[in-house]
Amino acid sequence: MANCFAIGEMVTLKVRAKEDSMDLIKCKTCNKETCPNCGAPNETVKFENKTSIRNILIIAVSIVVIIIAVTGCNSGMDSRVYDYGIDSLEVVDDYLDGEISATDAENKLEENYNKLEQLGKLADSDSTGLRTDELIIRTKISSVKWEITRFEMSSDGSSSDIINARNELAEKLNKKHR
Repeated sequence: MANCFAIGEMVTLKVRAKEDSMDLIKCKTCNKETCPNCGAPNETVKFENKTSIRNILIIAVSIVVIIIAVTGCNSGMDSRVYDYGIDSLEVVDDYLDGEISATDAENKLEENYNKLEQLGKLADSDSTGLRTDELIIRTKISSVKWEITRFEMSSDGSSSDIINARNELAEKLNKKHR
C-alpha cells in the first residue's frame, strides 16, 4: 500500500472517475502517481501545529492573576487594618505637604491608632494574622506620631525622621516610599 503522510499539510488525493476510464493524479508530496485501487487514501488527516487562541487566553489570564496576587494591594492583611493604615499614611503625607497642622495630624493618627486597638480587642483567638497586622500597623502609626511630635516640640527631630517613619508604614502597606 502506498500511503503518503505529510506532517503539517494536507495531502489530498482526488480520483476523478469517468464512465469509461480513471485518471491518475500525482501526489503533491512524493510526486508519484497514485491510483485509488492501490489502497492510497483519498484524503489524509491534516496535522496542525498551531496554538489556539483559547490556549493563549488561558495563559494571559493566568499571568494577570499571578501578577495581581503578587502585587496585591493589601498583601493578605485584613481590609480594616489596611484601610486605617492607608488613612494614616495619607494624614502624614498631608502634614508633610503642609495641608494640615501637626495637631490635626496627631489627632487623626491617634484616632486611627485607637480604632486599630479596638479592632485588636475584638479579634478572636483564631485571627492571629489580624492581631499581628494590627499590632504592626499600630506600632508604625505610633512611630510616625512620635516623630511629628518630636519635630514640633524640639530641635532634635527632623522632617527626614518623619519621612523615614512614614516610609516604614508605607512598606508594610505595600505602598511607595516618599
